[in-house]
Amino acid sequence: MRLFIIETGGTIASKREGATIDLEKTPMLDRQTWMESGVSVAVRRPFYSLSENLTPMHWIRLAQAVRSAVAEGAEGILVLHGSDTLPYTAAALCFLLSDLSVPVAITAANRPPDEENSNAEANVKASVRYLNAAERGISVLWQNPDGVMRIYDPRRLTEAIGDAFYAAEGGETSFNNIEETQRKGHTPLLPCPSPEEIGRFVGVVRPMPGLDYSKIVWQSPPAAVLHTLYHSGTACAQGENTSFEWFKNKCRSENLPLYICPARRAADGAYASAEVLQGAVPLFDLSPEAAYVLLTLAYNQTAEPPETVLKRLMHKSGKA
Repeated sequence: MRLFIIETGGTIASKREGATIDLEKTPMLDRQTWMESGVSVAVRRPFYSLSENLTPMHWIRLAQAVRSAVAEGAEGILVLHGSDTLPYTAAALCFLLSDLSVPVAITAANRPPDEENSNAEANVKASVRYLNAAERGISVLWQNPDGVMRIYDPRRLTEAIGDAFYAAEGGETSFNNIEETQRKGHTPLLPCPSPEEIGRFVGVVRPMPGLDYSKIVWQSPPAAVLHTLYHSGTACAQGENTSFEWFKNKCRSENLPLYICPARRAADGAYASAEVLQGAVPLFDLSPEAAYVLLTLAYNQTAEPPETVLKRLMHKSGKA
């Protein structure tokens, strides 16, 4: 296999000096011993940063680097990333590169590679094995503290809690069942914005007990608003300024498209309080992280109206 490793930084490319963890200047994957026999390696570095410092512009540059690697003859692509914003970048690649004919694995590390209990080597070795076995698709590979290696669907992956990643229902596959990842539903391709086009932002509101929506003031209006929901697909339905109804009306009066995620389908059952969500646009089968990425990309590309892109990108249709 001709493997292209795309280094972007993160803990997997870092080293501890005293109490500080920071990026190493030399490429992490001079570690040829981590590769399987028969794998030739080329390394690319489109940018090099701790992932908490990345922006949507970096998603575009990384997607371009992956396409360049394919044009150079890559048969598998391994993206090394930081764990903090891994779900966002992985979702972006999933939306922007769904037409690729080669597999892409994205991984990171919980600790610098040379430290005890780092999962860097395990994650890289598993990713290479995955790329050798898979035919196409974009997946995240990560070993949780329980020692189990998992394959995650970027569309359902959430931010890590501690050193563990989780995914919404249907977004996690055992490493021993790689063939299942090849049967996952195909994600339609999203038009890729140019880095120069990234300028419109998506406002994000997270429900909290007692949240007073009247205190939310935009310094400049967002292109759209994503309101995340509690795990049961609900938000507060009572109170003068604490009800979702109040916020929904505020967005309508300001002509702001309002989206909700994670949304539940009516057929799955809904709480009585969910009636207040009617009128907002539900985003199904996505983690809030992936929903944010999808909206950011859709509202920054200029090839099609955002609503058209979103309608096509939704895996399934349904009602909130």
